[in-house]
Amino acid sequence: MPTAVAAWQLPPSDLVVSFSHCVVKGIRPAAGSGKHVCYCFTPVRYAWHMRDAYFSGRVRGLKAWAVDRVLRYLRDWDRRTASTVDHFIAISHTVQRRIRECYGRDSAVIYPPVDTDFYTPTDEPREDFYLVVSAFAPYKRLALALAACEKLGRRLVVIGSGQDEARLRARAGGNVEFLGWRSDEVIRDHLRRCRALIFPGEEDFGIVPVESMACGTPVIAFGKGGAAETVVPLYAGSDSTGVWFDEQTPDCLAEALLAFERERDRLDPAVARRQAMRFSTGRYERQIFAFLDTALAGAIPAPNPCAA
Repeated sequence: MPTAVAAWQLPPSDLVVSFSHCVVKGIRPAAGSGKHVCYCFTPVRYAWHMRDAYFSGRVRGLKAWAVDRVLRYLRDWDRRTASTVDHFIAISHTVQRRIRECYGRDSAVIYPPVDTDFYTPTDEPREDFYLVVSAFAPYKRLALALAACEKLGRRLVVIGSGQDEARLRARAGGNVEFLGWRSDEVIRDHLRRCRALIFPGEEDFGIVPVESMACGTPVIAFGKGGAAETVVPLYAGSDSTGVWFDEQTPDCLAEALLAFERERDRLDPAVARRQAMRFSTGRYERQIFAFLDTALAGAIPAPNPCAA
């Protein structure tokens, strides 16, 4: 993949903007081109900070040796080609720290856009189920939600699909309903009706918690990664929008669910909606175009447009 990216022939241009979650930032702008701005979703997860989540226990022996060599090459290539980027934009402060650790580069933070015009509250009554909306990948840690809800005897609805589906279905008890992957309209409907969204993984940013809050729905999230930047926990004052849990264990998540149930009257849907509006599409467009205009003019963009 890095070789293919390096082979891309770009025409001369005033500004190159790459949106990179893997290796596309390694493109080589044509000679005489202007600045290269990379909107970085994260340095390659499986090569850097989440290697164990992707490969631990899944490859052994010769395969593990081969994976190590490939990932070492990818990290070297990834770090080296960071020098072709003039300005990095990170999707969160979490990713900003990773860019600094992996590439030794500074970056601005501009949060991704969330469709707050589509994800909106309604007057529908809340029902007795918790909700998970996620791809079924190992690092999403969905088994935590299954185990915690089983321990407490709480109903859980799961929307999603992916490589871990068979394992999760085999693990689930009778309190869990799997719906498969559904349309945005169905996801919105469930966000509007559930007790709360459970978000057990550590994400680069995490769109779903913000979509949940845009519907006026509280979020119970692992208190690291992007969710720690979007979800305001209980006891943080009057602007709380959910509950954090500190350890990725079923017991810790179960305690967070109980804390939510004790304090749920303190979580105002209007506050959740207001928090979600900080991540609206209009805000994203204003910040990203202002950043690109500054870079195109040859100036150094503001280090943190999200603070504006």
